[in-house]
Amino acid sequence: MIRESIGVAVIPKLAIPLNYINGICSMPIRPEIKRKIALAVHSFDNLSLSAKAFIEITVKFIEKFKAIP
Repeated sequence: MIRESIGVAVIPKLAIPLNYINGICSMPIRPEIKRKIALAVHSFDNLSLSAKAFIEITVKFIEKFKAIP
């Protein structure tokens, strides 16, 4: 509906693909709305390999995302 100019959406920036979809533009909401995203674990020592990998990938993604204006 958005692409056909008959709809609008309010979507978090994290949900928009890094390579924007053709035919769709984004506009920031003013004033800017911010939120914190957090990961919590009881102990890093007892994490499974998959949980450690998830945290590592998430941290890298966040660092990359911060560099995008």
